[in-house]
Amino acid sequence: MRRLIAALVAATLLAIPSVAQATAGWARYDQDTWVHWRTPLTVPAAGQDLSPAYREALADYLQAKHLAIREARSAHRSWLQAREAARARAAAEARAREAAQQAQQAQAPPADHSGGSSGGGGSLRGMVCSFAWSCSVATCIIGRESGWNTHAVNRNSGAAGLMQELPWWWNGTRLWHYDPFNAYQNVYHGWLMYRKVGWSPWNGGQYSCGF
Repeated sequence: MRRLIAALVAATLLAIPSVAQATAGWARYDQDTWVHWRTPLTVPAAGQDLSPAYREALADYLQAKHLAIREARSAHRSWLQAREAARARAAAEARAREAAQQAQQAQAPPADHSGGSSGGGGSLRGMVCSFAWSCSVATCIIGRESGWNTHAVNRNSGAAGLMQELPWWWNGTRLWHYDPFNAYQNVYHGWLMYRKVGWSPWNGGQYSCGF
């Protein structure tokens, strides 16, 4: 490759009849690159023809300069690629952290603000509506299922609490183990079931809550 470049440069120089044209060619060559170069050659006097020895030295110089420019540009491209790759990794990591935080926030239930209320007061309704679901639908279901009575029990099915959750939800045999008569625990596990299957556990009957 170097021999080919040297031959091409030498062939070009042989076609240059004067120092003026040679120095003009250097100027154009230098303007075409961001690498700063200073020629080690002494420029002959104006109007003096280039000797074969000078042409050969100039060919060697231009060959070395051309190769150095190529290497510098290649290194610069590699640096740009590495910088872009690092930026892409940082952006991907930031997106992953944000997604993980959002997932963690979605998994975490709201705090218990029921204040131990057993009726349909504002604090209990506020606790129900603090979950990520339709407040109107959830409060309608509670009013329909238990009338906001935290100790309501269905004698036939054993469904208990505000949302009338079946025993296999809360007795530890299939899903969870919790106190269905605790207002917050009842609503929280109702919300967990809603996230799994939607409102289907409360579907049916002669009344509708808009789902």
